[in-house]
Amino acid sequence: MQRIRPTIIPALQLNTIQKRFLNHLQKEKNMKELRLSLTKNSKKVDLKSKDRKQLNTLLKQQKKPKLFLMNRLINECCQAKDMVQAYDLYTQMESLQVGFDISSFNLILNGYIKTNQYHEIDRLYQKLLQDKHQPNIITFHSLFKSCERDFQKIDYYWNEMIRFKVQPDIYTFKIILDQCEHNVTQLEFYWNQMETYKVIPNAFIITSMINGYQFSRNFDKLHNLMDFLKNNKIEPDLILYSTLIQAFGKWNQLQDMEKYYNEMISLNLIPNVITFNSMIHAYGNNQNYLKVQTTYETLIQSVKPTVSTFTTLLVTYRHDLEKLKFFWTEMKKLGVEPNVATYSAMMKGYAYNHDLQNMIFIFEEMKSKQIQPNRVTFSLLIDAYGKQSDTDTMEMIFNEMLTNNIQPDIVTITSMLATYARVGNYSKMESLYQSLGTYKLKPDAVTYSTMITSFGNSKRSLSKTGIEIFSDQTKMEFYFNDLKSSNVKPNLKTYKAMISGYIEHSMSSKIVELFEYMDTKNVKMYSHIFTFSINICIKTEQWDCLDLLYQLLLKYDCIQLESCNEFVRAFALAKKMDKVKQVQQLINNKGLTADT
Repeated sequence: MQRIRPTIIPALQLNTIQKRFLNHLQKEKNMKELRLSLTKNSKKVDLKSKDRKQLNTLLKQQKKPKLFLMNRLINECCQAKDMVQAYDLYTQMESLQVGFDISSFNLILNGYIKTNQYHEIDRLYQKLLQDKHQPNIITFHSLFKSCERDFQKIDYYWNEMIRFKVQPDIYTFKIILDQCEHNVTQLEFYWNQMETYKVIPNAFIITSMINGYQFSRNFDKLHNLMDFLKNNKIEPDLILYSTLIQAFGKWNQLQDMEKYYNEMISLNLIPNVITFNSMIHAYGNNQNYLKVQTTYETLIQSVKPTVSTFTTLLVTYRHDLEKLKFFWTEMKKLGVEPNVATYSAMMKGYAYNHDLQNMIFIFEEMKSKQIQPNRVTFSLLIDAYGKQSDTDTMEMIFNEMLTNNIQPDIVTITSMLATYARVGNYSKMESLYQSLGTYKLKPDAVTYSTMITSFGNSKRSLSKTGIEIFSDQTKMEFYFNDLKSSNVKPNLKTYKAMISGYIEHSMSSKIVELFEYMDTKNVKMYSHIFTFSINICIKTEQWDCLDLLYQLLLKYDCIQLESCNEFVRAFALAKKMDKVKQVQQLINNKGLTADT
């Protein structure tokens, strides 16, 4: 058999082993050699060498059962996260004349879960079956924990449990329901199985069901769960109500959130910081800043705010520089240490207020505290310098991001593409676009819109930097066709970019084709699409396209006061007074008013 090299464990972990294992055995005879072998040179026992003989001798001399001692040693190895040694012990049980026991197997399974080695678990289970051993309920607890929301695996282990006639307990269902939070069908199947196996739900089970339903936004079922709880006289707890409040708050159901908060208070359940954080987040999303403030004031009267509290507040008040600075100071005054998310939220606030200098100050403070910037942090800086058209600094930050082994996302790349287009560096823009595969990224609708807009602009236009904007309708169409062949759904910005390009190049037939394509994709011809298109005609003086757009307005029956008024203005600028009268007559015939 191949020799497995023993690993080194820190002295601190050895002290833990001594306390939990050696101290337990210190009153037994002949333990001196084993104690020395465990602590010698800060190394673990290599049970494939002479120490195995020592252990075998000691096991024969123990008054307590050999299995108990072996499981203690396996457990200590699992606690120290040395699964190589733990598994080696497990495989040597037969040669050490200890024999198989399912408790030892369960210890190994649990060790692999704690060390996130889920790939080993199925292999171990198949070996258990090959050796014709019987799993128990503890075995299946570990197996379900290892599924990582793989519903096929959950169903497989469930069927195995039934095959071995192992009775599921309430903890079994708790583990499974937590795994099924993104799949309502699975969630409800196992909920119904509880009745089949006569397992009575408790508050923990209801909490798992709340978690599952909140992802599907099924609010009626959340209310039904609370009715079930009350009808069956299940005593709710703080965690259940906090989860319920979080579920309604997450989807902006503020009335229901407040209803269950008041119900929680009436039951003398004191909200914790998670409850308050959920409510602050919900009120912030709905821009109800008065209730954000009052909720925070209630929070500090009963509990200490956490870093998550202040991160949420900074995100909420990103538009309000005064409040942003107030809560940043408040956080430090209360001794709450910011984390990378908090720093990123503060940087985002300064970015929103176009304060690049303070953004950099916060970034440098974060690095000085040895807090590793993440993708969001770098993306904020890249976008900020990009909007300043400072491509050199933007590229320097991007390279620092890569040096820190942080892969960019499509938002970061799209921001850089827009910057290159803004400064007229189309070669770098296309080069970066072509490198998307290097970062294992695919363009989204915004990326395509950025590329289409960049190549669809008129040669007559100038960017804000004074650099002449390049125009290439062939490339504009190339990226649009690439989008259509992908699984990416165009957004209105994409269509507007194409319309703008076609109008600026006076490509009437292409405009008609595009509107027909939009119609086949069930894109609603909103008034603002025509209003946008009319303004492009005015800007580029493409009056023939204006006539075409009016025909399309009538064809797709998108006759609204806003777009009609824009046609009146545009036709007047084009000195087509007959068209002005025609549109005015249409407004009167349709009875269009400000209310319509």
